[in-house]
Amino acid sequence: MLIPRRVKHRKQHHPSRSGRADRGWLLRARGWDDEAWDTAADRLADRGWLDGDRLTTAGRAAVAGIEADTDRLAARPWRELGEAGCRRLAELLHPLRRAVVAAGDWPEGNPIGAPDPG
Repeated sequence: MLIPRRVKHRKQHHPSRSGRADRGWLLRARGWDDEAWDTAADRLADRGWLDGDRLTTAGRAAVAGIEADTDRLAARPWRELGEAGCRRLAELLHPLRRAVVAAGDWPEGNPIGAPDPG
């Protein structure tokens, strides 16, 4: 999904710059240091996707396209499960998610965007 958009490396896709993710969480999750973060930001700026700490119009369009591609490519298993199967899977995974949250491994500001199931 990144190749058609000429994103050669995951470090060019810098989700924190979209305002949807926390830098600290991303650094830990991706195993990046500040130098890798800055290199990724420089690459985005070179592409015209980032201006300072803000995504440009082109950057927002690229993120929207990447997210749409991700959603499209990830949809098939969910369609196969159907609505009832998805509800059942959520029920089965609820205790696991609660354990992860309780352990502090699912902080606010993560880019996954899975809501708290309550």
